Amino acid sequence: MNMALALRLEIVTSERKILETEASSVTLPGSEGELGILPDHVPLLTTLNTGVLLYHHDGKIVAVAVRGGYAQVDTNMISVLADTAQISTEINADEVSYMTTTATDEETKKWALALQEAVKYQ
Repeated sequence: MNMALALRLEIVTSERKILETEASSVTLPGSEGELGILPDHVPLLTTLNTGVLLYHHDGKIVAVAVRGGYAQVDTNMISVLADTAQISTEINADEVSYMTTTATDEETKKWALALQEAVKYQ
């Protein structure tokens, strides 16, 4: 494994595997705040808030909007089980803009804002 990409990242939902890749660092929207994960991080298990997961791969920052779930870090492997997740390249900016203006409940507003933030990384 390339030392610059010493982390394995896997993101799954109950519907499908969103991605499995290598990364040099990962930022998670943890329930207690953002968590920065670098190689050789101590093992941990945390709940996730609705927000944007960022990871560095081949000199680029890639964004994934996540809506709740859990993340486990163990031996340079980060496993994310999200309630919902979307990679920024799969997000339709026009639909997100509409959702942002029409959302009526707090959770949908948070999800729309997470999608909107992820779109910035397309």
